[in-house]
Amino acid sequence: MSQVCLCVQSFKSFFVSAMFKSNNKSDDSPIINRNVQYFINARHFDSNAQLVDVIKPISDAIGRLENQHATIMDVMIDIFKIAKQLKAVPDDNPFKEVATLTFARRVKVFDNCSNFLALHLSPNHKALAVSKKYSLDNMRRRMFEIVRELN
Repeated sequence: MSQVCLCVQSFKSFFVSAMFKSNNKSDDSPIINRNVQYFINARHFDSNAQLVDVIKPISDAIGRLENQHATIMDVMIDIFKIAKQLKAVPDDNPFKEVATLTFARRVKVFDNCSNFLALHLSPNHKALAVSKKYSLDNMRRRMFEIVRELN
């Protein structure tokens, strides 16, 4: 879906120019049907751009995580990236609230100490893993539990 939205967005200037030429009959440009013009108006492209702002970070993360070498650490890092990017979307974007609520509901699956431990073991992302809910002590305990389970 994100690819379709990006493709539509890339043709905005073409459609706007074609509609302008059609309405002004400035040259031999083909006439665009009024119903089509009504459907493809500036609001259509504005809404499409707002949708792209919301779904592109999620789509990009899915693309990265489809790699067969992706780890739980990669998933956790992308969760933080998506959260940060969704937070940056303007509040007047009509898709932001739905996307944020859906993301929050889906991300709960990854909200456990083991996943934060995987992130903490990454030398570049240690600070991301520590939170009020998952302290260093909690992660140490979980690490020892995992070691015991493996033995």
